[in-house]
Amino acid sequence: RDGNEDWTGKTSSALRRKLQNRLNQRAARMCMNPYKRRHVRSAPNFESFLQTPLPSDQKLLTLLHFNLVRALIQNVFILNLDPENMSLDQESPFADPQKRAEIKIDALPPMLQPTELQMTTPHHPEVDCFPFPEFRDNRIRYGATYPIEQYCLDLLYGVENCYSTRKWELNSRTGLIAWGDPWLQSSWEVEEAFARKYRKYIVGCKELLATTNHWRKSRGEPPLVLEL
Repeated sequence: RDGNEDWTGKTSSALRRKLQNRLNQRAARMCMNPYKRRHVRSAPNFESFLQTPLPSDQKLLTLLHFNLVRALIQNVFILNLDPENMSLDQESPFADPQKRAEIKIDALPPMLQPTELQMTTPHHPEVDCFPFPEFRDNRIRYGATYPIEQYCLDLLYGVENCYSTRKWELNSRTGLIAWGDPWLQSSWEVEEAFARKYRKYIVGCKELLATTNHWRKSRGEPPLVLEL
């Protein structure tokens, strides 16, 4: 980001929004191609990540963003997907009988093993990276309901809408939060505004709601109540 893209200190709300949107579009492209974040994977911890030379707009990443991007990249590699191709318009190997026959599905972590819908319905492999089978199936069922670019931005930067009581900014909570090993359901939490906006993706995801409330309780926050 150059000086002309620095929205901090701008008095015009329209100008701030224009510059923020420009950065958001760049963020969406990064979200859809995790290989472009490979320096995150190589950093052993968040402190060393902060010391890595990065463009100024990328330094807006908080620990939550770091954890989320790292988690998605880890699952990409666990699934033996090519991270360099994740931003391309391609079909998941699970939905291709020939490619699926080459995959040792039983060797995958249980919660990353494909569902029947994943194996019978063409979809993008980024859907496969989340350890919640019902969430993945919902992404396939209702994927066309939400624009993919907006979904990516909300996933990476959080949701700006009336459900959120916090002010939206580039370093707010991510839509999904990863606290530990990304192939385990117990490591994940869904942010409230994201869950309400993308309710169709969350329907039936009782395990995700349970783990979310575990993490919320650990912070002294009230449970997230959704009709699933």
